Amino acid sequence: MRRPSIRQWLLFRSSVAIASLLTALGIALYYIMKQSMLQALDESISQTAALLANEVELENGIITFEWQEGLGSNRTLTTSSLFQFWDEQTGITTRSPALATADLPKFCGNDRTAIKRSIDLPNGARGRAIGLRVHPFVDPEEVLRLKLAGRIATPENRTLVLVVAADAEPLYQTLNRLRWILAAFLISSVAVGFLIIARVVRLALKPIKQLEKQVKNRNESQVDQALKLPANLPSELLGLTENFNLLLGRVAGLREREFNFVRMLTHELRTPIAGLRATTELALSKQRDIHEYQQQLALCHQAAIELNSLINRLSSLAKLGHGDVITTLVKFDIAKMLDECLEPFIPQFNLKNLRLTHSTSSKALLVQGDPFLAQLIITNLLDNALAYASSAGDVQIQYDDRSDSTSILISNSTQCPLDEIDRWFEPLFRTDVSRQDSVQHLGIGLALSLNAAYAMGWILQASSPAPDRVLLELKVSKSPV
Repeated sequence: MRRPSIRQWLLFRSSVAIASLLTALGIALYYIMKQSMLQALDESISQTAALLANEVELENGIITFEWQEGLGSNRTLTTSSLFQFWDEQTGITTRSPALATADLPKFCGNDRTAIKRSIDLPNGARGRAIGLRVHPFVDPEEVLRLKLAGRIATPENRTLVLVVAADAEPLYQTLNRLRWILAAFLISSVAVGFLIIARVVRLALKPIKQLEKQVKNRNESQVDQALKLPANLPSELLGLTENFNLLLGRVAGLREREFNFVRMLTHELRTPIAGLRATTELALSKQRDIHEYQQQLALCHQAAIELNSLINRLSSLAKLGHGDVITTLVKFDIAKMLDECLEPFIPQFNLKNLRLTHSTSSKALLVQGDPFLAQLIITNLLDNALAYASSAGDVQIQYDDRSDSTSILISNSTQCPLDEIDRWFEPLFRTDVSRQDSVQHLGIGLALSLNAAYAMGWILQASSPAPDRVLLELKVSKSPV
């Protein structure tokens, strides 16, 4: 699947945004210029129309135009002005000299209301025109004379339609050139903007390239080293890179723990393997009777059992540590389970001359969890108490039952130094006391118990209530976790 590119995304959308903005500005500028130029042309036509409307006069019942008297001296009216009068009473049409015999479109508004519109001129060019109805000027003496003659003469009785036009072709040609100029400006601006944006995007993405180069050029020994953050790294990428460095830190921690795990595992396997090898070498060193061979085979069998126990516990620890064990949480009586797990340990407590104090529960202590993992935890805690309890000391088992949880408290006297109590849950960690008994205590029990408790949402913690005493507390939830 083709992945989207940030560079292309930014270039395309930025270019589209700039092109859209410039297009909108160009269109707005074009129409503003067009309206301004048309308005200026219309104002010029309106001034001409107002001048011509004031030069219409009624004399002796005949319409006369004062502008006709100045044709010889007014070259503008003679050569370039386009206008036409229509006498609505007589139908007589009067044209400007520039029209010759051609006619302009006849249109006007009501009374003296002027109408402006675009028209086609007689020569085919585009033009602008204004049409209005005008009334001639009547001299007061002419009005008196007409009244004496029995005729009524007022300006309202005679009306003429005046249409004044102007050639707008130069204006439209200018607008056309403006369109081409704006289009060329738009294209060149987008092209230049594209190059600028490409440069900016390349500089902005340069820190990502630097980070990519750091990751790409790393060898296997550097894979978990934190990335060096470029000085110009954008703030938007700072959180991503910092979290990535945190992830690399976790990877480094995992690699270190795996290395230590393998190193300590190698150390722990050396003892049972060396014992097995020594036993077999001793058995093969000379001819022996059947009874001696049986003794040597029994020792080999015991060593094989130790190796199998070590492998099984390591396998369980690895599965729990990686979340591969899916627990089924059900309700069960943890007090009854503890009694069942404690029973095989009682002879060993007696053999070590340990005083056992067990506070039994008068009622069932129902909790939510996985019975198999719970039995594993309790067995390891009892085994730990047996291994670390001082000779002729004591072991105490108590309950702390609450509304939402139940705690199992297993404490014992000990001669072990308690300054490393926080490390007791590390895989393969053993004190000097437990190292003397490498057959039963491999330094995995508490680490396995901690992961099993975590898988069920339980809490397992160690503390030292007294200088010569250790307490392991297992807090068990009564509700689903």
